[in-house]
Amino acid sequence: WLDRDDQISPFRTFSQSTDGPKIGNALEILDRNYRGQNKLGLSYTWRANATKWLEACAFVLQSGEDDEIRGLVNDLAAGFVAAHQNEDFFNIYYGENFELSYGLATPGHLIQTAIAHHRATGEDEFLECAMGVADRVCAKFGGEDFAGHPAIEMALVELYRSTGHERYLRGAEHFLTPLL
Repeated sequence: WLDRDDQISPFRTFSQSTDGPKIGNALEILDRNYRGQNKLGLSYTWRANATKWLEACAFVLQSGEDDEIRGLVNDLAAGFVAAHQNEDFFNIYYGENFELSYGLATPGHLIQTAIAHHRATGEDEFLECAMGVADRVCAKFGGEDFAGHPAIEMALVELYRSTGHERYLRGAEHFLTPLL
């Protein structure tokens, strides 16, 4: 299903290529998906479909080894890592100020996915990518009292549990404090 409307293909491209035109095409596909100009004509204003699927696969790996799933997980994790090294990707996927991120759910789901991947594989690269996203969220919203979706608070707490870095716990507390 995720292949039929190109939600996964941009990340496969990022994992397999550094070619400018191919990367440009992958970015265009992500943008078209957001606007509903994909094969199925569905608008994906909430961009976590691919990350939530990848997180579920990582949980399957935590329950037992499966070579086919491990190959898919590693390929797409590498694609997410490579994509995050491209500032154009970041602006298309999250918006310049996280405005496309459904109340910070999209970065929250990415962080949770990277944590699940790290726990399943022991690999650090995707987790480090997620830490970079978390750092940007915490820096951007350090003085504001909102998050429109609870995924970011949960993700920051889990990232703290996984890394021991207090800044993520403080970031979660920042979003939760107005509610207390």
